[in-house]
Amino acid sequence: MIGERPSRWHLIKATLAMALPNVIFALLDQGAGLIDMWIAGKVGTGTIASIGLARQLMILIVIVTMAVTGGAAPLMGQAWGAKDKKQSVYVASNAMRIMVLLGIIFSFILYYLSTYIIKIMDPVPHIAEGSIQYLKVISLGLICLFMNFTLMTLFRAVGYVKVPVMLLFVMHGVNITTSLYLVDKGYGIIGIAWGTVLGRLAAWIVGYGIWLFYFKKIHITVKKIIDWSVIKNILTIGIPIGLMSLSRVGAMFIFFLYFVKSGELLLGAASLAFQVRIALIMPIVMIQQATVTLVSQSLGAENFDLAKRYCHATLWLALVLASIALIVIFLGGGQLAHLITGNLENNQELVESLNIMLRIVVIANILVSVVIVLNGALIGGGDVKVSFWYTILGEWAIMLPVSLWVRYMSGWPMEYLWTALIVSNGCLILMIGSRYRKEKWLRKIVKSS
Repeated sequence: MIGERPSRWHLIKATLAMALPNVIFALLDQGAGLIDMWIAGKVGTGTIASIGLARQLMILIVIVTMAVTGGAAPLMGQAWGAKDKKQSVYVASNAMRIMVLLGIIFSFILYYLSTYIIKIMDPVPHIAEGSIQYLKVISLGLICLFMNFTLMTLFRAVGYVKVPVMLLFVMHGVNITTSLYLVDKGYGIIGIAWGTVLGRLAAWIVGYGIWLFYFKKIHITVKKIIDWSVIKNILTIGIPIGLMSLSRVGAMFIFFLYFVKSGELLLGAASLAFQVRIALIMPIVMIQQATVTLVSQSLGAENFDLAKRYCHATLWLALVLASIALIVIFLGGGQLAHLITGNLENNQELVESLNIMLRIVVIANILVSVVIVLNGALIGGGDVKVSFWYTILGEWAIMLPVSLWVRYMSGWPMEYLWTALIVSNGCLILMIGSRYRKEKWLRKIVKSS
């Protein structure tokens, strides 16, 4: 189909076949994340706040993986679309080797520096202690996190989108079962952390086994343990993608710090709102992965019209999902907040605060969906530098100043801090949309080697 002009129906079918397993993956993954927070709630509101704080730091670390996987995915996809499977697998093997090395390095960094980083953030002492305990354990399995993220991205890059869903069931099945058992045995936040590590380890073992099974017939010549010429090509695309994500996540990290000194209740509500926000965004990010795969394979086959049509189809799908989320939150946000926080003290206050935050977040999510999918088209064509600078401008020159105004000058309640996301993403649509319309991404073919 990549070499022909398919009918509209075949286009929709191909888009759904690529995107829906990714969306299901994201919904299951974030649903499991909410279950994690529910398990944390069995220990107490302070545990939710501790894990929420620790996860902000973990998100920053995961950005490192995006510099590698974000560059490898379009290179693999274009090589695969050009029927050069050996080159595609060669790129993947180098990506995995460099991720093992980075996983080891960052495990040591997180283990030894987590105490100092959390103390610099200066949360309430018992929340800081919980975050440090959680991060110490998580650091021991950081290489598992890096390799799972890499394997799942590489499977998607060549169209094997069902495998990550399978690995997700393995990871969260082990995670939730182990976490519940250890919490019931009185291990608290340490038990939750060990459940996470063991789940990631199980998924890595299974995932690498599946990788060997699928690609064992494609024989490649390993010239070096790490081919730095390939890594250079990966990082040429991947570093702007990683920096773009770092810019976005770093800005949200600072945004989150506004809640740290606002009391346990608001911090707990903000932690839950962040988790729900990620749950809303991740299906759109998975649609972006489908956009990158379909666009890069089309460009590899030099079918520029098809690349553009795939982008339109995935954008339509993203907006449908974001609109459904908007309706669900506005009609049932209170019930969702009660479900998540049902066993906590000060439940009603927490629910009211969380419900306000969720309504604002879900409006912003409509705009975020457009930004993410358009960026996916640019990534598929390797045109990432301009959108990187637009992202910095949107997050640091618009979102943070607006949130600062809301926090200290508007007189609005803290829950309305989230309106800054609506303003910044509205501006980003205008900026990234203008780059998309210039269609430079359609004329740029990224070479695999």
